[in-house]
Amino acid sequence: MTGHGLPVPTADPVAAAARAVRAAALAVPGVVRLSAGPLGEVGTYLAGERVAGVRLAPDGVHVHVVVVADLPIPGTAAAVRAAVAAAAGDGSPVHVHVEDVDPAGQQPRGSQVPHRGTGKDA
Repeated sequence: MTGHGLPVPTADPVAAAARAVRAAALAVPGVVRLSAGPLGEVGTYLAGERVAGVRLAPDGVHVHVVVVADLPIPGTAAAVRAAVAAAAGDGSPVHVHVEDVDPAGQQPRGSQVPHRGTGKDA
């Protein structure tokens, strides 16, 4: 409580978890960016913010990634799964969805800007 009888705001654990998952996934070598999915529907919606490419669901944590072509995709997905599991830290199952392969790997990390009118990531 504050001195005025109002509760002290606490950090939103869902927001913290979604951001930690995003950071962990993006830190994995071979991950170019997170993907909001073909229609832009994948994300965790927070007050004034959307964490695209991360969905915290009752059946676990879903992470949608775009990876480089020059590393083995199963290995990259396994590394994402391990990093996200460690970041989430609650034992939830981690589901890694490889949405696309970027042959050039040129997109900046964390780029989540959709092309106008397509719903696809840039």
